Amino acid sequence: MLENFMSNEIVQEAIPICPDCKRPLDVIAACGSVSYFCDHCNLLKSSKRVREANPELFKEAK
Repeated sequence: MLENFMSNEIVQEAIPICPDCKRPLDVIAACGSVSYFCDHCNLLKSSKRVREANPELFKEAK
């Protein structure tokens, strides 16, 4: 029963959106750093611009 419920459940991950073309970004995480690459623009995106374009994903702790 539980397996059936979990297989039908839709899990949506929070994927940042490109600040320029508004398409999903590839998140590259290695050695403690995170980078963002847009396949459509074919450019590495600034973390600052990605955070500004996706404030709901990067809420700062108060």
